[in-house]
Amino acid sequence: EIGRDKGKLFVLRNLEKDTRYGPFELKWKKRNIVCLVKDGRGLRVTLEGQVDDHGMEGPLAVFLVVKMAERVYTLQSVAAKTYLSSTDERITTVPTEGEATLWGLDLVTDPDDATLCLFPTIAVKIDPNIKFSADEKRFFKEAGYVHKAKVVDERLVHAALKAINARMCRPGAVLEEATGTGMKFCADLMGDPVITNLLYCSPVWKLAQELIGKGKVHQARAGQVALRGPQEVRHPLPDEMLHKVGWHVDGLERGLHSSFSMLVGVTLSDCLAPNNGNFVVYPGSHHTLLPLIKASVAGGGVSLLNPRPVLTNPHHVLAAAGDVVFAHHKLAHAGGPNAGCNIRYQVYFRLSHKDHAANVASNATLDDLWVEFEGLR
Repeated sequence: EIGRDKGKLFVLRNLEKDTRYGPFELKWKKRNIVCLVKDGRGLRVTLEGQVDDHGMEGPLAVFLVVKMAERVYTLQSVAAKTYLSSTDERITTVPTEGEATLWGLDLVTDPDDATLCLFPTIAVKIDPNIKFSADEKRFFKEAGYVHKAKVVDERLVHAALKAINARMCRPGAVLEEATGTGMKFCADLMGDPVITNLLYCSPVWKLAQELIGKGKVHQARAGQVALRGPQEVRHPLPDEMLHKVGWHVDGLERGLHSSFSMLVGVTLSDCLAPNNGNFVVYPGSHHTLLPLIKASVAGGGVSLLNPRPVLTNPHHVLAAAGDVVFAHHKLAHAGGPNAGCNIRYQVYFRLSHKDHAANVASNATLDDLWVEFEGLR
């Protein structure tokens, strides 16, 4: 029955645990012999039974698919002689002497469904009840951002922290930006699944579509690892003084008035008090800055909005690990001073509407703040 669906995408569903992995394309070798491929990469199984879809060398795992009931199957690694199984956290294997895990192979009908974006080696149930309220959407329009608490599962946060810390202990982890505007951390991790999991293995992808529009968001292939180390700050700055720290809107210094649609910041370490490297926002500044940016574009120049106007209403976002901030591209923001003793860990995703290039070319993003936010219309 699944042989007729070659070339289509499927999600593996552990029928006992009701956890999902994928989506995968089924690459058939023979009538009931298959490889599972995701984003051009396929599952591999070592002879010791370790399962992975990135970083391991060797040929793709070949599985024997045995139909047990209607749309119910077992998958046995031909080389490792193990059954494909899963724990609460990841895909794994069990010996063939044990009890085989029963899998459903669910045909993907909506590729934009957030619950189908799970990275196959991490099992995280996405709570369908995590949504934006009408008040949160209203606040986003007024303030230009919204802070959503407890969005990303701590296992995803810990996995990202582990990978970042491991990379930071090796040479080349810290580089100066080519523009000279800052430091780049763990550049080779940006597109790694341990980073993109924060977007696709959590409600973040679904929440982003609630604002930009269902099925309207370009898939992000990478996230920026943003660390902020302790600084010599003699007198931690109160909110009303933070304008002296400086603010920015991404792209303006390079002459780009609309480099993306929405900034999404995933907090990996607690910033529960001001002056700990917090994400700093200037609420409502998107309304103030849009006409100024439009006038600056009309005036020409390599750098837009130069000199910058003084904004006097900055706000430290007090966020816990796993919290997420969604911010309009035109919202002025900054990295706050870190007077603490710990590094601030954050990952940023820059998401764009699928019509972003056309909207920029037509200057629609200068005429309407919400042209790329169909979920708010």
